This record gives sequence, structure tokens and C-alpha cells, in this order.
Amino acid sequence: MGWYWSNCANQPNWGLEIGGIAAIDIDNHTAFHLEAFQTLNAGEQNLTDCYTGEIVDRKDTLRTISKCLVADAWFANKPFNNKVIALEMHLISRLRDDADLRYLCTDKPTGKKVRLRQFTGKITIMDIDKEYFTLISQDEESTVYAAEVYSKVLKRIIMLVYVTYEKTEGKDARKLYLSTDVSMNPAEILLY
Repeated sequence: MGWYWSNCANQPNWGLEIGGIAAIDIDNHTAFHLEAFQTLNAGEQNLTDCYTGEIVDRKDTLRTISKCLVADAWFANKPFNNKVIALEMHLISRLRDDADLRYLCTDKPTGKKVRLRQFTGKITIMDIDKEYFTLISQDEESTVYAAEVYSKVLKRIIMLVYVTYEKTEGKDARKLYLSTDVSMNPAEILLY
């Protein structure tokens, strides 16, 4: 027993917390629960180590199901991501709305002995460069763009899927989805 963060209540609650592992059935738009495990008290181990330990313990079984691991935005951090990559899997997740992202420099070498720039600037989430991003789809509910970008928190190049959900009242909602597999189709990332 201990304190854990409850997203439903949006506050810390006293009780038990569990982590769950499921296999996603893309064709039927559902998931099949595989296993649940109790997370440890904060004094015994941090949550990142707890969750990565559970994934590492089940790596052989999980890799027979898929090479992609889908997790929520809490897991889009460098320690968790590095352990997933070490297992020869790719992480698909959502980024925080204030993610620190950079445009990759696409300049050609000039022939001079100077180091080329890696990045051309910071991505402003509310106003992306639509010349850099590729339009994937657009309908009355959402607009989807994708591009390879650099994630400062993950310290790697990722495939970013940028979705604007149109709202009838108020501001439009923007969500950022990622895959560490930069060759992955953006539509598949969104589907997963």
C-alpha cells in the first residue's frame, strides 16, 4: 500500500497501483490483456526502473508478438526509451504538449571544412513549419502532419506525427505522437 497518482481522480490516492501489458489487435481496434503486475513502493525502486524491469523480464515473449511497444506520454523519456531500444524494440508514444523538438538541418555540404548545422531551429507547437512537415491527411475532424525531427528529451531523431483536432468551440487541440522507428509510416503510428 502507498500513494500513487490517479489520472482518473487527477490527484494522489492511497492504495495499490498496477501496471498492465496488453497486445493490440489493430484489425479489430481492441487490445487483449496479457498480464498485470503490482508496482513497487517509491522507496524500493523508481517507477521507470520498475516498468522497464517488467518489460525486460518479458522481452522474449513481447518480441514474438511485436517489435513495437506502445506506451502513454509518461513513458516518453530517455531512460525508458533507451531500455526499449536495447531490447531491439521501438517505442510508439505520445509526447507532452510542451515537448522540446528541433527541425533537422537539410543543407547540402558546401565543400568547406566547417561542421554542418544539425538543427535549423526549435519547433513551435502552435505554429509548425508546414513546408518542413508532410501533410498526411485532412478531414473535418483533424489535420495530420509528419516529419523526422530531433527530440531533446529522448536525445534522438524520431518520426513525429502532429495532429490538430478541430473543435467547434474554443481552441483546437494539438497532439504529438512519436515513433523511434523513423522509417515507420505516420498513418501506422497514429493507428497504433
